[in-house]
Amino acid sequence: MTNQSPETRHYWVIWDQLLLKDGVLFCHRKDDLPASETLQLITPKVIREAVVHQSRDPVTTGHQGVKKTRRC
Repeated sequence: MTNQSPETRHYWVIWDQLLLKDGVLFCHRKDDLPASETLQLITPKVIREAVVHQSRDPVTTGHQGVKKTRRC
């Protein structure tokens, strides 16, 4: 493993937390709060920049306002 990239070595360390669900790779994370668990998407490196760009695109994102946020 010593000759692998830092990213590969990291995934090797967290191997037991990785989950493949419907062909999509996630990291199963447990937070400090009781019964607080999340699945964190692991985006392939080749599309990571595009995903970040899409998530910051003002047309598809933005704050809906306090009232709409609290309504959810």
